[in-house]
Amino acid sequence: MRGVGRVIVVTLINFFIVYLALALIISFIFSYFAYHHLKGIIEESITAYEMQIRTRQRGIRNETLIRELVKKFNETMYKRYGLDVPLHQRILLNTINLITYNINFTLLSGVQYPVPGENSVDVAFNAMIRTAMLFSISTLILLFFNILLGLQAAKRAGSIFDRFLAIIALITNSLPMWWVAMIMIMVFAINLKIFPVRCIGLLYELRQLQRLNLPFHEYFFRYIGIWLYYMALPIITIIIIGFGGGAYVVRSIVLVTSREDFVFVARAKGLPERRVLYRHILRAASPPIVAMIVFSIVGIFLGGAIISERVFMWPGMGTVYWTAISNGDAGVLLTLSWISVVIYLAIYFILDFVFMLLDPRIRIGKGVE
Repeated sequence: MRGVGRVIVVTLINFFIVYLALALIISFIFSYFAYHHLKGIIEESITAYEMQIRTRQRGIRNETLIRELVKKFNETMYKRYGLDVPLHQRILLNTINLITYNINFTLLSGVQYPVPGENSVDVAFNAMIRTAMLFSISTLILLFFNILLGLQAAKRAGSIFDRFLAIIALITNSLPMWWVAMIMIMVFAINLKIFPVRCIGLLYELRQLQRLNLPFHEYFFRYIGIWLYYMALPIITIIIIGFGGGAYVVRSIVLVTSREDFVFVARAKGLPERRVLYRHILRAASPPIVAMIVFSIVGIFLGGAIISERVFMWPGMGTVYWTAISNGDAGVLLTLSWISVVIYLAIYFILDFVFMLLDPRIRIGKGVE
């Protein structure tokens, strides 16, 4: 195990190098593109302010005073949005803020987000919690069925069950989630009226529940019931889309692993097939399966749920992304993007150590035994 320490040190060095590089790249992108959008907002505000002054001072032709007021307002607005410094300084300042996690930006005035929050960090974390709840539950359910079906398909490779699973995987992977979501809403929400059409009402019902001052046990069950009522249709849709495809991936990984030499040795020793499957094959096949599961969840935080959540009006990161993009709120976009990238990056490097625990063959450091 001597080389494990070396692997950890090298991995941490790589992590910080990538961390700094991503902070610089994201700072440049947002500093450059946000400048033009914010400049347009400022110019519109200045025009509106000048018209307001001229309306108030109707009949007064003191152009010098008006120009001085407009100039002062212009300087105030540029300073408020941080555009009073050169681009390279803004990039450097934003990079330092990202590295030190100083991303607590003020929300753009007039923008209504689907989650509570006084600043960009509050909005980002409240949205992430709701997105994580929705997709984590869906992924856990899919994980159970996909591993179970994938193992059965691998054991019966070439059978009718295996071919049927391949057909199901082909169909489900070909369906766009937003299209299936609209079909589900039309059938189960509009026609059958079993589920709500818009999940945005979740927060309103939770606030109403808090005002009832119910006993704890009654409040708890009603609280869980509200969450399940609004989450049910999105979860069913996600399961439909992911069902089959993940099972076929598991099946393929298990089949490849089952042809390894150590599997033939285990069978030659006379070990039961069930033990060979779960103690040897599944353990060796677990790293790519775990990577597939983890990155499918983390990928949601990089904007993968924007269209899906927007269709259901789920108060999560996708809807917040959509709102921030539509209104040009660079602070919220920068906060969401940076938090998502850091989570993705941290998971990527944590998986290196998880893989070493799951499969000793991955310990490739010098001196590792």
